[in-house]
Amino acid sequence: GLVRQQLDSFDEFIQNTMQEIVDESADIEIRPESQHNPGNQSDFAEVLTLIAWKKLKLKPSLNSMDEIRN
Repeated sequence: GLVRQQLDSFDEFIQNTMQEIVDESADIEIRPESQHNPGNQSDFAEVLTLIAWKKLKLKPSLNSMDEIRN
């Protein structure tokens, strides 16, 4: 009935839709800017950080269930 439909919808979201959202997300590029530091030699070295989205993995946490019981 209604509960089964809700559970199936949730399972579909967790198993497929969340990964589709991750797959469609662009990588994030972080490039810091040199800071103005009068009177001091700048030792700034540009470092590029790239966050790339990959395969989404979800696993239930038994710890959270323990917290609910206590």
